[in-house]
Amino acid sequence: MKTNNLAGMLRRRLPVIFLYFALAVLSCILIQKKADYFWDELYTYTLANTDGWIHPETGVVYTPASAPFYDDMTSSGKIDMGIVWKNQADDVHPPLYYIFVHLICAMFPHTFSNMYAGIVNIVFVLMTLFVYRRILELLIKDDAAVFILSVMFVLTAGILSMATFLRMYVMLFFFVTALAYVIIRHIDRFTLRDYVYLCILTLCGALTHYYYIVFAFFISATTVIIMLMAKRWKETALYSISFFVGLALAYLIFPAMRAHIMESGRGTESFENLAQSDLAERLKVLYKVLNNNMFGGWLTIILTVIAFILMTSFLNKDEGEDPIINMEPLLRRRYICILIPSLCFFILIVKTSPYLVERYISPVFPLLLAGLMSLFYKCITSILSKKVNCLSVFAVLVGLILITGYSNISDDSDDPLPYLYRDHADIVTYSSEFGKDANAVCVYTRPCKIYPYFQRIRDFKTVMFVEASSYDEFSQLAGSNDFGDKVAFFLTDENEDFAYRFAEDHPEYTQVNDLYSCIYLVRN
Repeated sequence: MKTNNLAGMLRRRLPVIFLYFALAVLSCILIQKKADYFWDELYTYTLANTDGWIHPETGVVYTPASAPFYDDMTSSGKIDMGIVWKNQADDVHPPLYYIFVHLICAMFPHTFSNMYAGIVNIVFVLMTLFVYRRILELLIKDDAAVFILSVMFVLTAGILSMATFLRMYVMLFFFVTALAYVIIRHIDRFTLRDYVYLCILTLCGALTHYYYIVFAFFISATTVIIMLMAKRWKETALYSISFFVGLALAYLIFPAMRAHIMESGRGTESFENLAQSDLAERLKVLYKVLNNNMFGGWLTIILTVIAFILMTSFLNKDEGEDPIINMEPLLRRRYICILIPSLCFFILIVKTSPYLVERYISPVFPLLLAGLMSLFYKCITSILSKKVNCLSVFAVLVGLILITGYSNISDDSDDPLPYLYRDHADIVTYSSEFGKDANAVCVYTRPCKIYPYFQRIRDFKTVMFVEASSYDEFSQLAGSNDFGDKVAFFLTDENEDFAYRFAEDHPEYTQVNDLYSCIYLVRN
């Protein structure tokens, strides 16, 4: 009997199990298909494993070309949390993500794989899906609709894009989404367990990224206002204590966080942007990013439908008629605690972020998807009378959103999966073939600018690193070094002149290709 019950339960849960399996497989495939890396992604490995930036010696010929990168980005096999703590104190981010990467890399010493950090991303995107589904179950009492929106999470470009980015943002996904779930689950009556969860999530979230603190502030302020309006004084006090205890513990564990927020270049830039940046122009850019990556370009339509139905419901209720959407007070509070803090977070990050890119607004992607799409579903059910019609129409609309979200996938300038760096594939492929019997010269302005060279020069015989301002010194070194029959110059910050000057000084070399500011020369 027990065996039959277990088999029946597995059959019922099989579609959900398949969702998790599909998300894990998709994330793994996409990570493995990365054509190139953003320098931050490779810097993740340095921060997790070695001491500071890569610092190659000018004029030294490294053999093979990948050697200096492997020395910098791979683990010795020893677990040393002190390295992670020191590196993150010197950097501008907290250490939790890098601890996980450090532990995984330590199991595979002197080797590099994008899956070492990728494993962390995959685990946390799966955990986010779990919490996302729990939130949907609180918002809509319809298993089929929850499943449809779960499929949307698994296939949405914005979610998969962040899962491929080898930084801490997917961990931040989870802690932000989990915090919202803990709060909305018992928004009318918090338990002792909820206060413990709040403290733990705040501790871990603050040690993952400082944007967690921003979101936690907004959702906590919203929650506290709701509790104060209901005169729940004791719960308000306990909630506030839990939140501040979590922050205090994070600060005691990682005291550098105060300097990062208040004094670092990133922190100072954020405060300057808060005072000076043009919100309207920045909002236009990041609204488009959110719209394309999470809602397939349909966000304006979705918001318009939701606003119209809610306004009509409000007016009907005012006039004594039955509202189109009739939400019980608990459900209204849940939506308020999801959407209001997410909107406040989005606007503040738009105003203050150092760059107008998706990763900075991504922490609220799961919550906006759950909140807005579940509301959109309620609007559809309020218009259509038959449940089958509602689900069918909703499923078709979700399918269209996903299809249009990927419709521009071949346009590199507006790629819904930008962290695959498909537009770099040509240079990586060409360099791999060219470099088998060639030497490389990497010209850089700052140490961080060296990391993107890794994927391009890893198959070259040798590499020499030179600062962009040191051409005269390099010219003397070049006179004493034989670059052989083939040499490639890898450049940043539009320093093509460096390679062209070398070609003028050494007419025995002829340029055979120029890809992405990389100049390939062959001896006549």
